[in-house]
Amino acid sequence: MANIDDFKANLIGGGARANQFRVTITPPPGIAIGLDVRRTSFLVTAAQLPASTLGEIAVPFRGRNIYVSGDRAAPETWDMTVYNDTDFMIRNAMERWQNGINDYANNTGVTNPSDYQTDLFVEQLDADDTILKSYIFRNAYPLTIGAIELTSAEAGEIETEKPAPVAEGEEAKSGASKCPFSGALADMGIDITKMSKEEAMEKMGDMSKIFPDDSKS
Repeated sequence: MANIDDFKANLIGGGARANQFRVTITPPPGIAIGLDVRRTSFLVTAAQLPASTLGEIAVPFRGRNIYVSGDRAAPETWDMTVYNDTDFMIRNAMERWQNGINDYANNTGVTNPSDYQTDLFVEQLDADDTILKSYIFRNAYPLTIGAIELTSAEAGEIETEKPAPVAEGEEAKSGASKCPFSGALADMGIDITKMSKEEAMEKMGDMSKIFPDDSKS
């Protein structure tokens, strides 16, 4: 029977680590975007090794479908997440890139795809920076620049408290349990809040004989 040592012996290199990667974005040749390639590689905090999908073709045969391989499906868009530093270097570069393709103000831009398309590289690394696997995304350009959520609740949040509702004419009460017979005693004209502790306990004892506690049954 296989044991843990067998498993470890077959897990080459201790396994590939998702946090060991490098992304390289080369600026497009026809648009000046002001991208620092080296800094960008450091600031990418999440990316993906791309998926790969083959299509399939259904071939009817005697009332059933037999499936054979079809064409390779078009690759999905590739996403990355970056740290945003205080000079907004990467975001500004991506916005300039998109504006070079289609400007917000006058709806014009470069028309030759070779001017705005470029190659992107993503590499899976080993712990010593050896490249284990690499992919090249040809003819890439930014389709979407994601929103940056702004919120004041991320750090230094001040606690708020919502006390229990107080009925009109009542005082706020603590969470202590209420005497189960206080209502019945009040109906009889007996106010235990004006009695000594001993007198109140005696009255509650008398009431417990009249109204036994059914909760224990």
